[in-house]
Amino acid sequence: MRCSLCKKDKAVIKYRHSNMYLCADCFKKVFEKKALVVLKRAGVLRGSGKLIVVAVSGGKDSLNTLYVLHKYSEIYDYDVIALLINEGISGYREYTIKGMISLCNKYKIEYKIVSMENEIGFTVDFATELYKKRKIRWKPCTVCGVFRRYLLNKHAREMGADFLATGHNLDDEAQTILLNIFQDSLYRVIQADYISREIVPKMVPRIKPLYYIYEKESVVYALLNKIPAWHIECPHAQYGMRADIRRFLNKLEDLKPGTKINLLLSREKIIQKTKSLKMPMKYCEICGEPSTHEICRACQIRNVINKFL
Repeated sequence: MRCSLCKKDKAVIKYRHSNMYLCADCFKKVFEKKALVVLKRAGVLRGSGKLIVVAVSGGKDSLNTLYVLHKYSEIYDYDVIALLINEGISGYREYTIKGMISLCNKYKIEYKIVSMENEIGFTVDFATELYKKRKIRWKPCTVCGVFRRYLLNKHAREMGADFLATGHNLDDEAQTILLNIFQDSLYRVIQADYISREIVPKMVPRIKPLYYIYEKESVVYALLNKIPAWHIECPHAQYGMRADIRRFLNKLEDLKPGTKINLLLSREKIIQKTKSLKMPMKYCEICGEPSTHEICRACQIRNVINKFL
């Protein structure tokens, strides 16, 4: 099929929900325009001299985010630094680190790698073994997510970041909506926007440039731009509920194209109706980081796991 926009070149991707075909050049422009829409709405493109720290895992989404932000950094006069949290997942993280370093070296992007073991005292692999032996109740994905967010915010703040960019794509967001509904976390449903809604001191505003971009688009963009991403899955993903929700949503999207984007649009309508709803933020009594509880979740988990070290 020919491209629906330029009518000249052969298409490399089809959008089933809109029945649109795009060639490589038109697709790249559409992809980047979607990312720029989020950056503009979030206020990133206003003014100059801002610092955007990009949370990088080494996978296609985070590297695409880093690549796009770097590409437009000179045009919009902001700086970009990559930040990777090494959670200590053997057979996985060492490969994705290579992908990040490769991209950063190619485009001369500054980066920082933080070891979870050095910062917290244990690895996700260690926590996983405790979970498998039923010594702790938190699944590996929970432990990983809690401490990744904790360390990303802490180090991005210390680096002087104005924004912390993550590589969450449209598929991730749709999955998260259902995940939070199933876990009875309505507040998280309305808070997980393309930019963090409620900013408090010590909390770096988070942005999601790939918010309106399907995972399929992210795969194609990475391939077209020769992004050195490692297409491997975390060995601990099997323990999380997200994998089941991903399969469920993919089946729905296949039967009714547009299901995922409709989920996001529905949430945006809910967000508009609940702007005044806020959960009071506190500061953890142990570490002093922002939290919705007296003791943050990171410290709660760390206090338990430390007993087994």
